Amino acid sequence: MQWTAGDNGGFSRAQKRRLTRPCPTASTDRSASTPPTSATTTSRSGGSCATSYTYRQQPEIGWSTAEVLEQPNPGVLAHVCREKSGWAMVALHNFGADSSIVPIQLQGVPSGCILVDLLGGLTEHKLDSEGRIDVDLDGYGYRWLRLRRPEDEPII
Repeated sequence: MQWTAGDNGGFSRAQKRRLTRPCPTASTDRSASTPPTSATTTSRSGGSCATSYTYRQQPEIGWSTAEVLEQPNPGVLAHVCREKSGWAMVALHNFGADSSIVPIQLQGVPSGCILVDLLGGLTEHKLDSEGRIDVDLDGYGYRWLRLRRPEDEPII
């Protein structure tokens, strides 16, 4: 399987003539109407078992400091995991059947920060100048939202 849909399957940025062996690419026996799969697109697919491994891409979850966030929904647990390096991730878990709008506020985040939904196709959600955002959460739904500061590299 390719790593990405890009050149050389995402395994190398080198020109093809500089490679010692060809990199894996999409299978040639696929029909033209079936897009090639890659590890990147598979891990972003909501129904993929690869999404269950997202936590492995965020090892800071295991050693970061967790803080429960205040919010008005009694069936929702909202917390933020933080590291001294500035890394932060908001986790929302709805234990009720009803959908909720969860207002959250992150203290001490610089202006221009966004939250990237790690389990929802890497969609981006802009925080306001006070570090606030309202997040829609389905009944029994959950979200892992990684903080991306303006100077951070894109999350892939």
